[in-house]
Amino acid sequence: MARCPRPSPIRAAALLVAILCLAGQAQAQTSPTTPAAPAATAAVDDCKRGAQLEELGRPAEAASAYLKGLASKTASDCSERLKALQRSKALCAEARALEDLERDSEANAAYRKILSAVPDSSCARRGVGRTDDETAWGWLGGAIKNFGNVIVAGTLLLLVAALLFLLLTWLAARMPWIRAMPGIRALRRPVVNVTALDDSALSTEKLGASTTALLRARVARSGQADGRIDLAAGEAGSSEALAGLGDVSGQAKALVALVDMIASTIRTSQWKAAGELHPATNDGRGLTLSLRRGGSYDDFGDFWTTTDGGPQTDSESEAYRRLTIPAAGWVRHRVAGAEDPDRLLTGDPRSYAQFEAGLYWQEQGDAGAARMFYERALAFDPRNVGALANLGVMEMEAGNTAAADSLLTRALDALEA
Repeated sequence: MARCPRPSPIRAAALLVAILCLAGQAQAQTSPTTPAAPAATAAVDDCKRGAQLEELGRPAEAASAYLKGLASKTASDCSERLKALQRSKALCAEARALEDLERDSEANAAYRKILSAVPDSSCARRGVGRTDDETAWGWLGGAIKNFGNVIVAGTLLLLVAALLFLLLTWLAARMPWIRAMPGIRALRRPVVNVTALDDSALSTEKLGASTTALLRARVARSGQADGRIDLAAGEAGSSEALAGLGDVSGQAKALVALVDMIASTIRTSQWKAAGELHPATNDGRGLTLSLRRGGSYDDFGDFWTTTDGGPQTDSESEAYRRLTIPAAGWVRHRVAGAEDPDRLLTGDPRSYAQFEAGLYWQEQGDAGAARMFYERALAFDPRNVGALANLGVMEMEAGNTAAADSLLTRALDALEA
């Protein structure tokens, strides 16, 4: 029997190495492939970290984490979260707060930090434009802010001027020695509130509304008795026109409140006229008025078509409208007499009411009616300057030189008295 040769130690070692190599290759060929996933795992971790940072109120860092997570195609949730974060105001909230505080340099740095983390952030890009002084947007933003400051300053000056005006009016209404000072008289403007005339006694057409409107217009008209009367259809205060300015700033709101408070104390110069229309009687149709000042009764006046209505008319509405002429003159005289009696043409309100009617008919070209009212005015007060002067002019135009000279001389004497 033949014997196998005994292998040398070197050959045995080489053979062992060869067997081990072949076994390793076979195992590599037969074993299933297990892919390494460090990148995907990192992406998912970045998305989770971004969500945690967003919950902690750190939107810029959250956006940066989401961007890192976008390296993997499997991180779709990361992409959606980033888009939602960019659409919200949270990403630029801190920088916008700094901008609102006018800390533009810090806001600009915050916006740029967001852009470095999220390059396509539209809010950060716009914020950089607004807060960067070197850009046109930055200049425009500064100009707008400056314009807003000018508006606020102008509003405050307007309110201060209104406040000073009301203070002067308040002093003029209460201190007689101030009333006589030059220029102060023009500040005192009594307000007359004419309420709707009662026409319930009329059996035919209701004429209260139209007659009231005409009376209000004639009371408000600048007349000979006093050209400083305002008309109010209601009880509104004089400062309501400034009320909307209080929204401009806190200082403006405080000034408006102060203006309202002072204006409410000047209501003692307010007047209220109320009246009634009367149907035809032996004296014709009538209009009566009661006048109150500061809530207290002041005077009563009555006007009838037979004595105050001028030429006869068959129109009921025209008859009442004509009565508003002397009635308005009477109201203005009563108000002016209480506020500044030295400026009156006559001390008698009925005389002045007749003078107003004569002036109206003279303007209408009816010399006969004008003369009648002027003569009635002189019957109430022979020293009515306006009636004397106008009658004198009418006599002069008619060629009655002696009568004109007498009337005009009497007018001059009344003025010099």
